[in-house]
Amino acid sequence: MAILLLLSLPSFCLAQNTEPQCQIKGAFVQFTTDKLQQVYTIDDKNEIKKFLPNCQEQFFYNNNRLGKIGSFDVSNPLHPMIFYPELQTLILLDRTLSPTAEVSLLNWDIIQASCAALAVDNNLWVYDEVAFILKKVNQEGKTMIESPNLSLVFNQPPKPIQILARDNFVYLNDPEQGIIIFDRFGQYQKTIDIKGVKQFELLNDQMVLSSEDGFWTYSFKRFQLQQLDIPILKDARQVSIQKGMLFFLNANGVSLIKA
Repeated sequence: MAILLLLSLPSFCLAQNTEPQCQIKGAFVQFTTDKLQQVYTIDDKNEIKKFLPNCQEQFFYNNNRLGKIGSFDVSNPLHPMIFYPELQTLILLDRTLSPTAEVSLLNWDIIQASCAALAVDNNLWVYDEVAFILKKVNQEGKTMIESPNLSLVFNQPPKPIQILARDNFVYLNDPEQGIIIFDRFGQYQKTIDIKGVKQFELLNDQMVLSSEDGFWTYSFKRFQLQQLDIPILKDARQVSIQKGMLFFLNANGVSLIKA
């Protein structure tokens, strides 16, 4: 018997007893994946490793002088970006995880960024939690677009922990308010009332969400929230889905399962 997940692939099926295609063994804090089905792991020493879809290690990056990694954006696998919130620093990398630039947001008139992400055009989206402004800046620090002061738009100013930019929209994850959506000009569009999200990713016309209650998908077409009730995810701490591949992290490492 197969389990059907509505993930616009158009369907994503897993046998209940499916064994992982391969596994990246290790004690990882988190991981992420890109559209090429490549895997990036992060351990408690802030070391990032990049793996091919067959779990073969390719490259690594390590930096212990900037504090804990806040986020790692691989929406463009040719130009990944790391955000270190403690020192308000961005590191831009190439596809081999070699650094190409180091940016201090303190030099960009950004008072205190809570999160940052790559824009679709490889510029940067940053949320300034003191000024309550979502900004798009280029890699020289020039502000290209900024939202209004969001303390004047919302009863409670957003406190996002994650930004994602896809196509013509920018998504802020505020665990207390939900997923807040802006257009590419920084103008507020709407809020999806899904609270308590620890992390989310976008897959075509759906979101894949992680919370204390498990893993979920949300369809933008159906406006439907559905739990990923899959036995193999019982002990998973994080999940990612890319083009017919399911990835999950547990105490043993990251496992890859092909649909």
